[in-house]
Amino acid sequence: MSVRKGDREKDDLELINHSRILVEYTYDRCHDRNIFPKSERWLLVKNIWDMAIGARTNIIQANSIRVESPEEAQERLAKEKMAIGQLETLVTLIDLCDIKDMITSERAEYWAGLATKVLYPLKHLLKTDKQRYGEYRYK
Repeated sequence: MSVRKGDREKDDLELINHSRILVEYTYDRCHDRNIFPKSERWLLVKNIWDMAIGARTNIIQANSIRVESPEEAQERLAKEKMAIGQLETLVTLIDLCDIKDMITSERAEYWAGLATKVLYPLKHLLKTDKQRYGEYRYK
C-alpha cells in the first residue's frame, strides 16, 4: 500500500540533494561575468558563496552526527541552527542583488526559491530533532 504524498516524511537525503542544487546554481551565478563583474567578486559575491557552501557543509556535518551523548545532540542542533542562519542570510543577499539590479526579479525569485526549498525542511528537521534529542539536551 502506498503512502499519500502529503503524509510522506521528508528524508535527509532529499534535503541534502536540494542543498546540492542550490550550491550548483549559486556557483554558476557567482562565476557568471555577465551578472557579477570581477570588481564585485570580493564584495557581495564572496558572501553569497560563503553562505551557500557553508549551509550545505553544516547540513552534511549535522546529518553525519549519530547522537549518543548530550554533546553530540548539542553539536548537531548547533550545526542545523548555523545552516538556517546562513540560508536566511543568503536569501537576504539575493534580495540585495535584486534591489541593486544585478539580477532580474525572476532570477532572484528562482534563486531564493531554491534556498527556501532547503530552509523550510531544515527548520522542520531542527524542530523534530529538538524533540527527538530532548532527553540528551537536558542532562
